[in-house]
Amino acid sequence: MNRVQEVRNQFKTQHEMAVALGVTQAAVCQWLSGEKKASPKIAVQMEKLTGIPREQIRPDIFGK
Repeated sequence: MNRVQEVRNQFKTQHEMAVALGVTQAAVCQWLSGEKKASPKIAVQMEKLTGIPREQIRPDIFGK
């Protein structure tokens, strides 16, 4: 399971996640499908909302 899916699992719906992050439900769907990646700013917001480290959400940017 990818980390964005773990973030998604913290919410009841994709729509609820989208509202919490200030994005569209379509954006959440694209992240979950792997079509697009969440921006660094969104990864930080996800970390704040869920406690899942940004390094795990976007290791290509925040990883070591």
